[in-house]
Amino acid sequence: MSWKCHLAIGAFLVAGSPSLAHADDAQLWIGASARGPVAGHVELGVETVERFGEGAGGGLYESEDSAVLGYRIDHVLIAAGYVRDITYRGGGATIEQRARQEITFDRLASIGPLVIDARLRAEERWRDGSSGTGVRIRPFVRLTLPVAGKVKLLASHESFVNLGGGAGQRGGYDRARDFLGIGVPLTKRVGEAYGIDPDTVETSMYDVLVHHMPIKDVIRSREIDVACASIDLAGAEIAMSAQIGRERSLQKAFKAIEDDYDFVCIDTPPSLGLLT
Repeated sequence: MSWKCHLAIGAFLVAGSPSLAHADDAQLWIGASARGPVAGHVELGVETVERFGEGAGGGLYESEDSAVLGYRIDHVLIAAGYVRDITYRGGGATIEQRARQEITFDRLASIGPLVIDARLRAEERWRDGSSGTGVRIRPFVRLTLPVAGKVKLLASHESFVNLGGGAGQRGGYDRARDFLGIGVPLTKRVGEAYGIDPDTVETSMYDVLVHHMPIKDVIRSREIDVACASIDLAGAEIAMSAQIGRERSLQKAFKAIEDDYDFVCIDTPPSLGLLT
C-alpha cells in the first residue's frame, strides 16, 4: 500500500458572476494533500489549503481542511467526506461546515505528456450566522504537464453553481476559479508492508501442488490477494516425485484464476529444482 503526498503553490484568478458587485480577485494558494488506499479499493484523501487574496489586504482570508473516503474503480474514484472552512474578515472568523460528495476521473484523457483530469463535486453547506442549507455543484477540470523531474505545471478551471438559497448563498452561477501553478511531490511514495500470521495458515500452496486442492481455497484477500506458502512446501518436490506431469502442476492450478488477475507475482525458492 502506498500514499502520494503533494504540495501545490500557485496563483488563482477568482471571477464573480456579473450580478455581484466585486471585481476579479487575484489570489495566492498554498495547499498540501495526501491520498492513498486503506483497504482494497477504498481510499482516504486529506487536504489543507491556505488562501491569500487582494480582498483581504494581501493577507490570509480563508483556511480549508477536508477529508474524504472513496471507492476506486480503475481511474474513477467515488468519494464522500467532510470539510471545515474558516473565513477571516474584519478581525473575526466565520466557520462553515460542508458535506461533500464527488466523482473524480483520473487521466480522463491525455495529449502527449499533457494529462487531463476531471471532477464533479456536490456540497451541502452550513454557515455560522446563516440559516438553511446551501447546496452547490462544482465541475472541475485540470491540466498537468511535467516540466522538470517531478515538478509539474498545473492549470485548472472550476465553476461554482448554487442550487437555490440557504447558508447565505445566492442561487444560480456564483463564480469561477482559474489556477496556474506548480505541483511538487513532498516525498516519494510512503510504503507500508502487510503480512499474514503463519500460525493461521491451515492450507497452503503445498496442498495445491501435492493434493490438487483448488488454488482459490488457499488465497487470502488483503491489500493484494496472496496464495500462501508454508514450511511444508520444502517437501513438495519429494511428495510430487511420483506424479505424472508434475512439472505442470502450478500451470494447471493457475487455470482456475487466470481471468481474475492482470498480474501474478511468484516468489520462488532461491534454488533450481522442480518448483522453480
